[in-house]
Amino acid sequence: MATVEETVNAIISTGSWDERVAQMRLVAQRHGTAEHTRIYAEVANQVYVPHLAPDFAYVHSMDFYELSTFQASYRATLEATQGFTDMSQETVTRALLDQPRSLLTFRTVLGLLTKELASATTLVSSSSSPRRVSPGVIEGMERHGTRPSEDTAMTLALTIVKAMDGTLFGDPPDGLRTKQDKFDTRDGWATAAALARDGGTARDKAHRFERLRAESVRLGGVPLLGVLAGLGWARVNDTLGPVIRDTDGRVFTLSNLTQMLTVSPFPQLIGAAPA
Repeated sequence: MATVEETVNAIISTGSWDERVAQMRLVAQRHGTAEHTRIYAEVANQVYVPHLAPDFAYVHSMDFYELSTFQASYRATLEATQGFTDMSQETVTRALLDQPRSLLTFRTVLGLLTKELASATTLVSSSSSPRRVSPGVIEGMERHGTRPSEDTAMTLALTIVKAMDGTLFGDPPDGLRTKQDKFDTRDGWATAAALARDGGTARDKAHRFERLRAESVRLGGVPLLGVLAGLGWARVNDTLGPVIRDTDGRVFTLSNLTQMLTVSPFPQLIGAAPA
């Protein structure tokens, strides 16, 4: 009976991905279930963790949030506010009138959804600024550059200013915090920057591979592969280890993604497409 160390060494010393897959499949035959977690965790530590990288600098791709769209809004906002150094209500109002798409930058930095910003405008509505701004108006400004009325711009500007200076929503209940009380806006506009995405949901995502494994078996053994990013996967016992188990070791990151083409069935498929 092979020891845990021998099995781990056999897995990590393989010369190809297909050999690694074959060695991974032998774990269940050579060891009792009590040793599986230790084996998968050790393999994860030695082979896969070194390839993980932070993913908090990235966001999911959406048509509206393509880089060029946000960059145009961001540049306009920087120009209108002198790099966020002049964030008076008057300046923000003028920015929204002259550059309606700048609202996308203001709203993103505040951490508010479109409907949330629309709802927040009711908190500043008064005789001097009586308009509640609808989500449709906000979307029109951000997506199409639709110029708002002066009243609308004033209402949005006052909402933006008061939300960031902490006077719009009041003190949060015990155990809660405002959406602006975060690392990138803790000191207001002086520290405003791109939002960071926590990769800590990796543990929850790991459970999906177990279900995918069952589905791959149901379909007759379709190979299951994983492409991971983020340091959240560095938790080897309850995240990366189980994924390695469920994929028979077919786990890749951005740094070694091209190696996926060397794993069956890809070599057989390359060049097989009809001309």
